[in-house]
Amino acid sequence: MWNCETSGGNTATHAYILQDDGSILLRNILQTPHGSFEIDERYHYDVDKADWVSRTEDGSYSATASRWLGEKWVFNGFDRDKAVNAEVRMVYTRLADKAFRRDFQRRENGEWRTFTLETCAR
Repeated sequence: MWNCETSGGNTATHAYILQDDGSILLRNILQTPHGSFEIDERYHYDVDKADWVSRTEDGSYSATASRWLGEKWVFNGFDRDKAVNAEVRMVYTRLADKAFRRDFQRRENGEWRTFTLETCAR
C-alpha cells in the first residue's frame, strides 16, 4: 500500500494489484474534504506495440508509455473527461526505493504544465 499526498493537500492510498490476465489494477482511493473517491486505473502491456497502456476504468483517460527506464516513466495520452480530447501526460518519477511522484500535465500553448501531482511513499 502506498500513502500519497496531492498538491491540493488531499491524501490518497494506492494499491497496485496484479490481475490474472497480467494487467495491473491501481486502486486509488482519494480522500478530500468532500468525501472519499475511488479512481481505478488499469495498466497492461501491449505486446504488438511494445508499449504499456494506462486507462481509467471509466475510459476518460488513456495513455501509452515505453517501459520504465531510469528515473521517469512518461505516459502520453488524452483526457476525454470534458467533452474535448485534451492532450495530457502522466509522469512517474522515482524519488527513492520506496517513494515516487506522479505529475499530471496538460499541454497548453505548446508547453507541458502540471495541473496536479501526488507524492507517494510506503
